[in-house]
Amino acid sequence: MASAYQPSESFIDYYQVLGVTPTATVAVIKQAYRQAAKKAHPDAGGSADAMDRLNDAYGVLGDADKRAIFDQERTQHYAPPPVQSAASAATSPQVQSEAQINAARQELRRLRVAYARHSGLEVIRWSLVAGAGFAALTWLFGGMLDTFAARLIIMSILGGAGFGLVFGITSITDPDFRLVLLDFSWQNRQWPRRDWWLILTAQLVTGCILGGIFGWWLLRHASLTIF
Repeated sequence: MASAYQPSESFIDYYQVLGVTPTATVAVIKQAYRQAAKKAHPDAGGSADAMDRLNDAYGVLGDADKRAIFDQERTQHYAPPPVQSAASAATSPQVQSEAQINAARQELRRLRVAYARHSGLEVIRWSLVAGAGFAALTWLFGGMLDTFAARLIIMSILGGAGFGLVFGITSITDPDFRLVLLDFSWQNRQWPRRDWWLILTAQLVTGCILGGIFGWWLLRHASLTIF
């Protein structure tokens, strides 16, 4: 009897890592991850490598888009090798498999980049809507505010809208920056690198300065009354 086809050594079956079946629901996958993480965590006597593998498995199977692409890749690995003709016998199955894996990874990358840019557009849209609406209210009623605290609150809110614009623009021009938030998980303790925090801080400062200056200008030119 011929032996069953086995995947290449570089392939990791995330379903086996979490100990679930390919038909498992998201809830079952999440529960399996939590139970396995309690044993694999370094604080519980596990190892960092084991915890990283669990995090990778949950990061893929816990996301619908990533799981769909992984299922295709898994099917390709476990499917029996195609019957080759004499003309194509010289083609290595391993080379074909690697090409399919690369194609799946490129498709996953394309989907992630598209998501990052779309979310960046959404952030820009809502920042403009919120900023424009609050700026209109400030223009109409800002002249009635004579306390420092009230003016500071207005400038802070408009600064937040400015930060949203800067963040959205960066997400479109640099999708990898936005994807860090997609992969970020407090539970998995996957902390972003230091340079990511520096960029985020620069965005926050730039957005708050621009929004604050705009708010200050509105308050100086706002009417004392709308009547």
